[in-house]
Amino acid sequence: MNMKKTTLALAIAASIAGFAGQAAAGTASSTYNTYATEAVLAGNVAAVSSPNMGYQPSTVAASGTDFTIYIRLDGGATWTATATSITANYISNGVTVTSVAGAIVSGDSTTLAINFSAIAQPVGTSTVINIPGVAAAVNLATSTALSTVGGVETASFALVNSNAAAPISFPTSAIDTASGTVAASAAATAVAVATTTLEDNVVDVSATPPKTLVLDAGVGGANDHTELAIVTITDNGGIQLGGSALGTGDYTLADDIDPVVVTVTGNFVTGALMTLEGTAGCGAAAIATGVATGTTSYTITVAGAGTLTAATPYYVCYDTSGVAAATEIPTTTPTVSVALRDDGTGLTTVNSASGTGYALELNGFSEDLVNYVPAAAAPYMSWLRVMNTGTIAADFSVTVYDETTGTVQGSTGVIAANLGAGEAVTVSATAIEAATGVTLAASDRPWIQVTAPTQSGATQVYMQDANGGYTNMTFDTSK
Repeated sequence: MNMKKTTLALAIAASIAGFAGQAAAGTASSTYNTYATEAVLAGNVAAVSSPNMGYQPSTVAASGTDFTIYIRLDGGATWTATATSITANYISNGVTVTSVAGAIVSGDSTTLAINFSAIAQPVGTSTVINIPGVAAAVNLATSTALSTVGGVETASFALVNSNAAAPISFPTSAIDTASGTVAASAAATAVAVATTTLEDNVVDVSATPPKTLVLDAGVGGANDHTELAIVTITDNGGIQLGGSALGTGDYTLADDIDPVVVTVTGNFVTGALMTLEGTAGCGAAAIATGVATGTTSYTITVAGAGTLTAATPYYVCYDTSGVAAATEIPTTTPTVSVALRDDGTGLTTVNSASGTGYALELNGFSEDLVNYVPAAAAPYMSWLRVMNTGTIAADFSVTVYDETTGTVQGSTGVIAANLGAGEAVTVSATAIEAATGVTLAASDRPWIQVTAPTQSGATQVYMQDANGGYTNMTFDTSK
């Protein structure tokens, strides 16, 4: 149980009839519980014990004095009928003095009045008036103040110098007013989404065809698998359920969260799997497998309280092993969102977090060129200018794609072997088609893709005319 003690200052600014002399500032204290915001949002809080409160005046009251303490709940919580059994007392000269039996609850259940009538013993400056807590006296189900993390259900106090009788309401004119805390709310769970540092996977531009394979350069997982993020959920501990049907202990991931929903958005390939796994490297059995929404989103639902363990890292895994052959795998920097839901009242999201996942990038240069005229159309034909703007010498390759189907024609071929940093070459359509093993008709208008395992490159495509002149026809889509 998370018990928190706070001191409530009561500034007494006027004389109380029957109190000797001018009343000064008194103090009050309250020991209250902190309840799970998650339980409040899910509708899993109910009637709880009222807090133990105490009030210590800074003056002396003579025997025979009548006075009343009013306590109004201000955050939406209400007093229950059980609150009428609350009694207050103090000890003076070894004698316990008790309030009049039967506290009074207002018609709207927000205010409680506790009467002391013709007290038999004086109240000294060291006297503490105790207001003990009573089980099920405060209904938190109606509290709006506790529905946010760090919310506080407050109480307003008022002292008057006469006894109250039903019906009651909070006095508009009192000898003293003050405020304090009856209950507080806090997040019982914490969610973290971290970018994995265990993997360094890339989309391979040197694959055949290019960009059809994810390479694992990390912790030994299989190629075609990569970790996109690490999700960790922890219990903060000591945050109460709040007297609900789920129990009265701490609110925890294991007992009270069901389900956990992980949403991954980005740019993905058709046929890939998205899973949540418990082992780094993405080679273990899936705890849960995502449902795809097109190629932009996956929703992974982990159903069943207790399936996940608090403070344990779980890995969002992207598996492209089942993708159709020769299908390009796009680069992406995904967003990973985690929603903790509670089935108390219809799968309410009670806590959430999101973060940026692992950036799945190319391991080299790739550029698409959409204007290409085959060698068969000579003297009108394309020439390709390629430059290595990276720092690593690399083979520059070209792939020809059919303009109507987007499929690879022939095979990927090298057009500039071991091209050094800063070096450039100019290649004819004849050389391109020879390298790729394709035979194109003069009327064909395919597009071509240039790749190289270096950091960057530059390309331009020109068309030669019948007079031997060249026109820049470059229109590229860099990847």
